[in-house]
Amino acid sequence: FTENGTVMYFNRNNEKRVKINDIPVSNMKIYKAELVDGIWTNVQALSFNNDMYSVQHPAISKDGSTLYFSSDMPGGYGEFDLYKVSVNSDGTYGEPVNLGKEINTQHLDQFPYISDINTLYYSTNGKQGVGGLDIHRSDMVNGEFTTPINLGTTINSSRDDFAFIINENLNKAYFSSNRTGIDKLYRTTREENVLTKYAVKGIVKDSISNKLLPGSLVSLLDEREILIDDMIVGDDATYFFKLEPNRKYTIRGTRKLYIPQDVQFSTDRNGRISHDIYLTLLSYQDAEATIKPDRKGDVQVELDQIFFDFDEAIIKPEAAHTLDELVDIMKKYPAMYIEVSAHTDVRGPSAYNLELSKKRAASTLEYLVSKGVERRRLRSIGYGEMQPLNNCIQEGICTDKEYEVNRRCEFKIVQ
Repeated sequence: FTENGTVMYFNRNNEKRVKINDIPVSNMKIYKAELVDGIWTNVQALSFNNDMYSVQHPAISKDGSTLYFSSDMPGGYGEFDLYKVSVNSDGTYGEPVNLGKEINTQHLDQFPYISDINTLYYSTNGKQGVGGLDIHRSDMVNGEFTTPINLGTTINSSRDDFAFIINENLNKAYFSSNRTGIDKLYRTTREENVLTKYAVKGIVKDSISNKLLPGSLVSLLDEREILIDDMIVGDDATYFFKLEPNRKYTIRGTRKLYIPQDVQFSTDRNGRISHDIYLTLLSYQDAEATIKPDRKGDVQVELDQIFFDFDEAIIKPEAAHTLDELVDIMKKYPAMYIEVSAHTDVRGPSAYNLELSKKRAASTLEYLVSKGVERRRLRSIGYGEMQPLNNCIQEGICTDKEYEVNRRCEFKIVQ
């Protein structure tokens, strides 16, 4: 039933029988009915029904926009899978979407129920359980259903347990079971499980502008710095992870061109059950005056000009002094990765200039490595005369000083 009680979805056997493997079968179909003047009327079969397979066990979301059901339609993972379909404002329906392999199995996945807080309850005999159909739950996080959890032996039996529904506010639930040999209805009261409250959540923002940073990576690590889980935050820049008691964790926020932030916390006796941690990331650009966007919008470390002797790729002492500034910055920010690029002016053969620029970029990279910067954080590239900073694009049209502008090394931050 929809929230206002005026629309009902139900299933019943198709009046028409079809032969499947030479056996006459009456498959199930879902119907919609409307309550008009106290009478259920306007009964219609839904558009995605099919004589050749069953569509059954309808469950509507609280806002009425999504209908969940089970079906053995072609293309699923097993005997019966769970699906969802959009309910459009004009009364039409979208295309059914399989809920995926996290929910569905090779066996029976049936009897979906979506609660008022978008928690999915359903029965399956395809996951490890007590026996027969077991009732599982899956929370919706960022629009996706999490790994299903078996409701345990207080609910499930060695036989079939199914058709679970719950009032989230009153913590009262009802379900069916044939644990005594015949189908019976059961009721139960849900008690608080403190383990479900162990969680960390938060938002990722820019520490200076306070703007949300969607697309950032948030990682959850254990006390040995081993990754437990991670996620890319959506448009609302929020993250959420389940935790375990008596553990120490690190939450890490990372983003291209930003300094990573680590926050350590615990759920031991000195810690809290639930944590709300805002990650405020500082961009390299805001952290260092020498880091600025260039003419193309790339973020670079701006250093004094590095000069090479004519036709040489050897680092001179004055160039080494300038590069030491970059070494200090890269050691200060161990997550920073740099692209070292070298450029020549237009004078001389272009193929020769390209090769010379490659040698100069490689020589610069090797100097940085010799000063303790990890090689994996660097890459070198030579552009030759292809990216001039001015209009000196031919020989003989500029002064030596103007050509000199284009002979340079640049240090672009790529991470």
